[in-house]
Amino acid sequence: MSSTSTPRDSDGPGGSGHPPRSDAAADADATATHLLPPETVVDPFKTEGSDRGLSAGDGEAAAARPLPATIGRYRVLGELDAGGQADVYRAVHPSLPRELAIKIARSSGPVDHRLLRGDAEILCELDHPNLVRVYDLDVHEGRPFVAMEFVRGRNLRQVAEVSPPTPRQAAAWLAEVARALEHVHRRGVVHQDIKPANILLDESGRPRLIDFGMARWRDAWSGHGSGPSGGTLAFMSPEQARGEVRRIGEASDVFGLGGVLYCLLAGRPPFGGATREEQWRRASCCDFDREVLSGSGIPPTLRRIVLKAMAAEPADRYPSAAALAAALDAFARRPRRIAALSAVAGLGLLAAAGGVWLASRADRLNRLGAEDVAGAPAPHVATPGAHALPGSAPRIEPIRVDLHRRTADDPTGVVGVNVQSARLGQDLQVRVKLDAPAYCFLLALNPDGAVQVGFPASSLSPPTKTDRIEFPAEAGLGFGLTDGAGTQAFVVVASSRPLPAYEEWSRALGPLGWKPAPIEAVWAHDGVRLQHDQERGAVRPLADLPASLEAACRKLRSGPGIEAIRALAFPVRP
Repeated sequence: MSSTSTPRDSDGPGGSGHPPRSDAAADADATATHLLPPETVVDPFKTEGSDRGLSAGDGEAAAARPLPATIGRYRVLGELDAGGQADVYRAVHPSLPRELAIKIARSSGPVDHRLLRGDAEILCELDHPNLVRVYDLDVHEGRPFVAMEFVRGRNLRQVAEVSPPTPRQAAAWLAEVARALEHVHRRGVVHQDIKPANILLDESGRPRLIDFGMARWRDAWSGHGSGPSGGTLAFMSPEQARGEVRRIGEASDVFGLGGVLYCLLAGRPPFGGATREEQWRRASCCDFDREVLSGSGIPPTLRRIVLKAMAAEPADRYPSAAALAAALDAFARRPRRIAALSAVAGLGLLAAAGGVWLASRADRLNRLGAEDVAGAPAPHVATPGAHALPGSAPRIEPIRVDLHRRTADDPTGVVGVNVQSARLGQDLQVRVKLDAPAYCFLLALNPDGAVQVGFPASSLSPPTKTDRIEFPAEAGLGFGLTDGAGTQAFVVVASSRPLPAYEEWSRALGPLGWKPAPIEAVWAHDGVRLQHDQERGAVRPLADLPASLEAACRKLRSGPGIEAIRALAFPVRP
């Protein structure tokens, strides 16, 4: 099928919304799982408890079954999917112009209507751009069903089979899904069946997580309450595979997201096997091929993210889906490789300009040598008394931003020296020097309102002491201006005393409130105030002061332990 509709390839629930069982029951589950009979053929993508996914044979069997006229109050239009334990139909609301996807269990059984109503209230309140909405949870002729938003698109399993995504694209997709998971975790819901088939790319290309109804009614779909706790063995966390009900939680979903990323990068699920017994053993022991992630084309940073998300112990994984989203965002936004055409001719113009932003001409000539004019890093020229005494406030030199050519009409050179704006899609490199080693944060304030940590490399690690920052730090890489046209700013804050990791520090600081407004010229913060290009002699009216940037700089300067600040902002044009 060229497209599919929600939900797809999932015949089992995936969650811990049912009432908790006793430790004895959990131990019985683990024992029952260990005694699972082997199967000759295993579909690694199938949900635990389902017989199989939709295939040509299933379609013929589905055609032989009569189509129900209604399910609950909804009028059925046709069948979308069929599996061993549930069927999925396309339906319409009786009084609203709304199409739905309805998943209904094939077997009937006793239903706790009080629990059903409570679950329906929770699930129907879940509202996030990266979720497929749940509209109803009810029972039809003794069989539970869930009514969901009808979305046209393809799931990640289908997308990857046709055209595997790049590592950057895979990270960007899953960062969005992780943020949606954080939203539902706050409501006390654990999905527990995260896999490529349950992440749908809608017609706009946005990833949407499906089957949250399954998270609350596992036993209704699987037909049994023993064995692995919902989910799909190929992507299942060890605690799920072992049936350790009390240990299943948000970290289990973090593991599942790591498994999806593993699959997109490696081209296969983490836990394969010729039999269900073998697959269960590998999942319960967290036995997957880690070396496949060391192959060419898989960035080491992304490999580390996958391995942390898929740690055997829940406590060793990312502490939340939000933390995983932050790590994936940082990778997805990481600088791209600078094109071979690195604008040597454009940088040669520095010989004529010969300066650094907002410094006096004499001071600039003292700081820039012939190597810097040629485009190489400038040597640090010490002046009497320049080095700070131990414990004194550090001094940050003006931020230098080099633009690199990607197309023939791109501006190239040093921002604020011989170019006054950048072009969307260009690459750049940021260089910062201090008069003495200090603890620093380099932040990119992007045109889309996002704040990105450039130094240190991870927002989860405390900064090391340094007197020089280059961002990106890796040779041959450039920061890509891919976050839209508008205002791009870089801010450096420094302290002579150690600072915690940015994630911890920013919590103490509070919201930065960066809301970029368009600017027409280069602006810089010299450590005292925000000002524009003085060398060109243009006096900007006070009303033109970029208030959001000024407020952000003021907030950062007042951050815990901060003693010095520098900033540079410039327009990014379409």
